[in-house]
Amino acid sequence: MGKVLVVSPDVIPSGKGLVAGPGIRSWGLAKGLDAHGHDVTLAVPEESFIKQEIDEFEVVSWNLRNLNKLSSGNDCVVLPSGLASLSRAYARTVSQRTPTVVDVYDPNIMEAIHIFKGNLRGFQAFSEYLNAVTVILRRGDFFICASERQRYYYLGVLTALGRINPLTSNERLVELVPFGVPAEEPKHTRNVLKGSIVDAQDPIILWMGGIYPWFDAITLIRAMKLVCSDIGNAKLIVVGGIHPRLHAPADNYYRTLREARRSNLFNKNVFFVDWQPYDQISNYFLESDVAVSTHSEGLEAKFSFRTRVIQYLWGGLPVVVSEGDEMASLVSEQECGLVVPVADSAKLATAILDLLCDGSKRRKMSSNARRLIQERFVWEKVVTSLSNFCSNPICAGDRKQESSSTRPMFDDQVSHKNEDYCASGGGLKAFLANLLMIQKEAGLQECFAALSERIRQASRKQR
Repeated sequence: MGKVLVVSPDVIPSGKGLVAGPGIRSWGLAKGLDAHGHDVTLAVPEESFIKQEIDEFEVVSWNLRNLNKLSSGNDCVVLPSGLASLSRAYARTVSQRTPTVVDVYDPNIMEAIHIFKGNLRGFQAFSEYLNAVTVILRRGDFFICASERQRYYYLGVLTALGRINPLTSNERLVELVPFGVPAEEPKHTRNVLKGSIVDAQDPIILWMGGIYPWFDAITLIRAMKLVCSDIGNAKLIVVGGIHPRLHAPADNYYRTLREARRSNLFNKNVFFVDWQPYDQISNYFLESDVAVSTHSEGLEAKFSFRTRVIQYLWGGLPVVVSEGDEMASLVSEQECGLVVPVADSAKLATAILDLLCDGSKRRKMSSNARRLIQERFVWEKVVTSLSNFCSNPICAGDRKQESSSTRPMFDDQVSHKNEDYCASGGGLKAFLANLLMIQKEAGLQECFAALSERIRQASRKQR
């Protein structure tokens, strides 16, 4: 077995921390690898680090300056793909001889398309982000994703970046490691909804997690008006809504909140609850009757693998989900819930009513959900291919050859073409406007990183 460093991009599920999917993912990978016998260290961002004792593995803090120190002495490193600053720092500072696993389960590039505005400045900011995150795709030796759809997508991305080549074509560079859950079934430890926010006999529909730009909770609010016309005491509980560290824009959350107020259901049949600690989410699952995850049309939906839906199923909840994503196929095939068209409030309401009014169907779907999770989605099972790599980690064939010269698709020439495209506004003027946008969207650290990268590009061009 190997000595493995797992780098988390966010807070992990321990204590009372408010966690989201990426942090849960890193923690779960670490637990799964530990169960396979690996010697695991889990690194969390310095700003999120709380000294703690975890039986299975050591937890340490990482920053952009200590990545090489943390990585040395490990047989391989597992890290996420979506943090631009982490990608650059890791590629720049960590030994090229360190076998590196890149976790691409979260379709960050697709999410960024939704986050950056659809104008020239948004395009420029997106381009800078894309150039930054593809650095780690060039550096990785093994890639893990959550679904077959994602695997084909990343095979295309890696081909465009020159990583699928005569030196790697016989290697299985991309393997499936779906999102997982603990092997232990959820336990109810205290009442969080029934008898407090709602009456004990009220049927509960649950939305758990952020209302990010690619989700559609407004259709759910509209569906609730129809649901409540048939079942007057039906209650929708929205837990979370806004990311606890604002890693995604909150505009869609506030639009949903306004829709709830306009519907006259706010604090009557629709309730918004703050983001909850990880050790409390099982209580919400076990007190609810149905869970919902609805999204908008878009590429993000095609390639997503919803954390929340896997967690709903772990909680034994029948689900109603939008069609078009991996979860819709899974739910339909395994008879764990119902699938509805995107943005169709009437059909969404019909599906919710169907489940609320048919206890036998709910119980059957709940049983199917629990069986599916235990058979396929506990962490120890989902990490098998990752564990196999970590047992014998090697650098990819093209990275072994010092003479190999793969030319990335997103290189300096693309940046220069973008400069020509912006020439009508003046290259310097456009670049400064871009810096302001990056500062606004991603903060000063990313702004300085973009400036440094442009200076390096200019220096190389002069040479």
